[in-house]
Amino acid sequence: MNKWLGACPRMELIYDSLYHFVLTVSFDIDLKKSNATQEDLLNIFLLDLVECGAMDKDVAFGNRADDIEMQQQQASARYQASKQTVIKTLRGTKKAPR
Repeated sequence: MNKWLGACPRMELIYDSLYHFVLTVSFDIDLKKSNATQEDLLNIFLLDLVECGAMDKDVAFGNRADDIEMQQQQASARYQASKQTVIKTLRGTKKAPR
């Protein structure tokens, strides 16, 4: 499974080195090579912060904390389904959308 739901984004993170606060994060993705939405990219980034212990899950996701893994699994399933559709289209077993 591709964690970023397609091509990896270019990411810029600006932080306060004195107090260790993240000030801004921006993602730049190739829309032709990625199926990730803005929300997907943010969730993936926040999940990484939670998994490495840099942020508490409740702080990162608030009242959505319990549903976030399920949402990422659904996004991954959508990505896999779209890859299969592309493969079938390239093989000629499925007609390309017009």
